[in-house]
Amino acid sequence: YVRALANHAAVCHLLGTSEGMDEATSFLHDNGILLHYEDSQLSDLYFIDPQWLCSMLAKVITIQEKNPYQKNGLMLVQDMDKIFTDSTTKPFIKDLIKIMQKFEVLLLLDEQHLFIPSLLPSGQELACVVSITGSNPNKNSLPSTSLPSTSLSKNPSVPMSSTLPSSSFPNTLIRYQFLHFIPNGFFSRLIARVVSGPILGQCSEWLLWPRPLVEGVAQEGPHWHCWRSGLKLVWNHVEILKIVPVDCPLPGYKESHIISSRGQQAMKLPKAIKIVVGIPPNKCTTSQTTPEQLSSWILQQSTHCVASLFEDWYEQYGRNRDVELTAVSPCQLCKQMIENTTSSTEYRVMATQNQCSYFFSSPYCALMAAERKNLQCPLHGKMSVGDIAPDLVFRDFVPSMVFDSTCIIKSHMLGEGGFGAVFAGCIKEEVGIIEEVGIKEE
Repeated sequence: YVRALANHAAVCHLLGTSEGMDEATSFLHDNGILLHYEDSQLSDLYFIDPQWLCSMLAKVITIQEKNPYQKNGLMLVQDMDKIFTDSTTKPFIKDLIKIMQKFEVLLLLDEQHLFIPSLLPSGQELACVVSITGSNPNKNSLPSTSLPSTSLSKNPSVPMSSTLPSSSFPNTLIRYQFLHFIPNGFFSRLIARVVSGPILGQCSEWLLWPRPLVEGVAQEGPHWHCWRSGLKLVWNHVEILKIVPVDCPLPGYKESHIISSRGQQAMKLPKAIKIVVGIPPNKCTTSQTTPEQLSSWILQQSTHCVASLFEDWYEQYGRNRDVELTAVSPCQLCKQMIENTTSSTEYRVMATQNQCSYFFSSPYCALMAAERKNLQCPLHGKMSVGDIAPDLVFRDFVPSMVFDSTCIIKSHMLGEGGFGAVFAGCIKEEVGIIEEVGIKEE
């Protein structure tokens, strides 16, 4: 049912050329007659019976009674031999693991462990812990440095129209991805994509904890807490990242309005994916980056995981409004007001009087940043784009990689293709050095 292409030359001879072989394979794959993937690890495999492949995958991705070797989404690689006992299937166990990784229904954590997101427990209280082998939060730790606190003032006497200074940076960044509905199986693939991505690895490299964040509690390495409909990255008992689905209207928000280039509109989409990123101030030291830069980078990576999976899920994304995905960031002072309604009578009164909370769409934030303009919340006045969407103003990059547009000089066109035109150009740095570059324009 699955064959390695050992006689490629003979098949190509029958079809005339290798191009004919590729064209025929592509046609049969598109029509579901066989399965073949142009992947470096799978390109020599041809699944001539797709139903057989589905049956093999169903032996692993199944209920506990049929696969008793997995527990809360974790399984030993050696137990695959106990599932596939047929001598004709055993030689292809490694290939089946590769194909399941490509489908994002299974991850190979290391040489011994498999991770199956769709078999995770349903409740957050039963979350499965997935860690990285050998991670050391204190490796090459630096002396402790005191980072200035950047938390927003919770004093109700502060005028609500005050502008957030561009130098301030909130402890927590939040982004919502609004959509009509969350498809069945979407979160299991999202968990697989996030866990297999670079977020945890970069945090392991960049974040250093010189002392326990909680007195009397031993330090622990970075790890994921995963359940069927969400995940969070925990390090030393602190949540660095959390991604969960939420229903609309959002908890605590009476009414949500989105400000975009088309004006102000009430949010009517019923579902949202919430991304929360928080690097605690005065608690960590970084070797290569600042807390602001790392938070911005994690937010950008998480947002990209959701958006890219959404695009992969719906090929017609962008052409069909029924599958719209809207990324927004809340006004920090609107968010602060909601957070304080449970503890402050004055804030509770203000929240009752102000029926709306305001969000800014990501394209609108990018447009305002390009035009060097501040955002304008109807309740709280002006604020910097970088305070609510720092990844859209490149704060996830080191300063040496960000240049002012006046330093970039575009010259003649070098070429043009399907992805845009490329121009010759140069970057003039402050020290007077001129470096030649290529400039791509879509």
